[in-house]
Amino acid sequence: RFDLQLPGLVSAGVAAMGAGPSVDGCWAFGCRSATAQCVVKCNNELGESCIWCPATKRLFWLDLLQCQLWTMDHAAQQKVTTRRVHMGWSGGCLALRRDRGLVICSSLGIGLVEAGFLVGDIKRAELVPRIVAHPVREAGLDPRKVRLNDGRVDPQGRLVVGCYHVGHETLTDESELGGVFRLDPASMRVEELKPIGRVKVANGIAFKKDTMFFVDSPTRSVRRFNYSENGIPISEDSRMTDPSLHRANPDGACVDSRGGYWCTEFGSGRVCRFEGGKVTFTVRVPSARVTCCCFGGEDLDTLYITTATRKDDSPPSEVKGGLFAVKIPGIRGVAENVFAG
Repeated sequence: RFDLQLPGLVSAGVAAMGAGPSVDGCWAFGCRSATAQCVVKCNNELGESCIWCPATKRLFWLDLLQCQLWTMDHAAQQKVTTRRVHMGWSGGCLALRRDRGLVICSSLGIGLVEAGFLVGDIKRAELVPRIVAHPVREAGLDPRKVRLNDGRVDPQGRLVVGCYHVGHETLTDESELGGVFRLDPASMRVEELKPIGRVKVANGIAFKKDTMFFVDSPTRSVRRFNYSENGIPISEDSRMTDPSLHRANPDGACVDSRGGYWCTEFGSGRVCRFEGGKVTFTVRVPSARVTCCCFGGEDLDTLYITTATRKDDSPPSEVKGGLFAVKIPGIRGVAENVFAG
């Protein structure tokens, strides 16, 4: 069971979110922090990879450990549904497809879901993505220890996804680590983006014009790469963030229309906006295990945030593991790139 509390609706069980200053006020008057509200009490064990689909006016996200796909449908009076997804021992990330379907990455590889399977009765059988590539196996890595994790579609319509190693905290042999891979939608061939190197926990992937952002979470340092017209990270431009700026390991991220980079921190209960190597805005989240964020809504003016929870979390709270949201006047996101396959 989950409870829905979304802003802007006049219906049972809905609470209004404070609108704040009307036009660019928060930014213009120097406000540099806000607090997100829990809008869906979904109690995700590991909520992740939220993405907004403007074509269907839906927000999608995953619970990686429960192998569930969650959907919030704005066109149907904020209807929230959940579907079981075949993802092996863990999920990884989501991406949009040009046919309104989804890419679902997991321990099974890179899978495609057709748009028709995302609508209708939520009590239907388990959703089974069609696996088109398995970068972990192709790289000769152990799929029992390494899986796909964070990913995003680049400006050229290709999927870029990095790896996670279950034993990264004690691992001594770096040859067992995965890298960051890119899937071409025309050939369905996978190539490794070797300039990024081997990683323990790939996260924070986002694109801004000719720039790619990436973080190997344990390093607590977001890296910024020059991403050329043909989509090859040709060089590392600079470190986007210094470890001292983070209170916990960086996790999922997105960018806004002003060029800011919004990064969640797993364990700190906050999302930070970075620009020019500094924290320029902070969103407080009443759930410490913050995992991913994206801009959504018809005007891309709402920052949605996924979180995680554990049974032994103390103190217990009904909002931990929930979906959170906040509006920051004057700030809007950019539309997600769409996988061209």
